[in-house]
Amino acid sequence: MYRFKFFIVIVILIIMHQGTAHAQKPIMSVAIDHAPPFTFIDDKGRPKGLIIDVMESLRSQLPYDFEYIQCPWARCLKLVESGAVDLLPGATRTQSREQVFIYIDPPFIDRNEVNQFRFYTNKRHLAINTYTDLYPLNIGTLRGSTYNEQFENDTTITKIAFVDIQSMFDALEKNRIDAFIYYDDTVVPLLKEFDPLNKISASKLGLPTKQYAYLVMSKKSKHLTQVETISEQLKALIDEGKIKQLFERYGL
Repeated sequence: MYRFKFFIVIVILIIMHQGTAHAQKPIMSVAIDHAPPFTFIDDKGRPKGLIIDVMESLRSQLPYDFEYIQCPWARCLKLVESGAVDLLPGATRTQSREQVFIYIDPPFIDRNEVNQFRFYTNKRHLAINTYTDLYPLNIGTLRGSTYNEQFENDTTITKIAFVDIQSMFDALEKNRIDAFIYYDDTVVPLLKEFDPLNKISASKLGLPTKQYAYLVMSKKSKHLTQVETISEQLKALIDEGKIKQLFERYGL
């Protein structure tokens, strides 16, 4: 009798496990870099930020769960290009990226002419007031990022690419670069994190940018059939004003 009861218990546990397995959603992997307030890892190791909130709102409407993979931006691009990771939120559109990514319309960041690139330096005597002030300087950039078209195509400016934001701040502190370029309205949390003594100041020069950013999927992802569904749900979030509300919550 004892063996029979034990057998029944085992069968029930197997059935429960199978039921749980069937109930679990399949996983899509999502690459995120350290770019507060858009994406960052909090002190408990949890992904947070505006883009995470957008992705979680999207996830609730999809038959998928998301697994977030933290990586420097350039590494994130490579992981998605190779198909090792499925999705990358926040990518701007370029011809080279269109060769390896599927851009999921519509762009969920649409801030035309709102934002500007500025140059940040810890050298009090250094004035960057006009574009020509950039020519004698070593300017730090974030590898894999896109910038204002004029700056990006200007081969006469010395640009030094860094793998992540931390490295760029370290290089400025060690005088390996004179300044670095970054979005003006998203640099504040980075300055709080990497410049606690308030040594870094912004240039008067601002380079306007049209900021459209997309959720992209690797062309090597096994979830390509879901692009249309994701697009529909993303459009619904935008049309319902939910993404606008998230931007307002973050003061953007």
